[in-house]
Amino acid sequence: MPTIKARRGLDVPIHGAIQSSEIHEAPVPGQVALLPQESWGIKVRLLVQEGAKVQIGTPLFVDRRDESVLFGAPAAGTVREIRRGERRAVLAVVIDVEGDESVSVPTLDAGNATPEAIR
Repeated sequence: MPTIKARRGLDVPIHGAIQSSEIHEAPVPGQVALLPQESWGIKVRLLVQEGAKVQIGTPLFVDRRDESVLFGAPAAGTVREIRRGERRAVLAVVIDVEGDESVSVPTLDAGNATPEAIR
């Protein structure tokens, strides 16, 4: 099989140009969902129920095999629905977005902290 080498690349003529370099802010969605099945190998243990108020970063569920693996809320609002699949597996945690409150996380000085505190 022959080897083809491109020396200068390919110049593709594209007609037109951008009309405006103005940056627009994206609209805030009405609902967001966290999908545990996108994280391969996770066995979910729920920490919230439908109707619960959550803030950004509030833990929604953990991995049953490793309790240190937390999944936080991507938005503040109310847990609208917990969708389940076969054998009651959690497919999605749906949140109605309301506000932008977030959980305060204590800061840690990594230079002076012990390995146990960092973990």
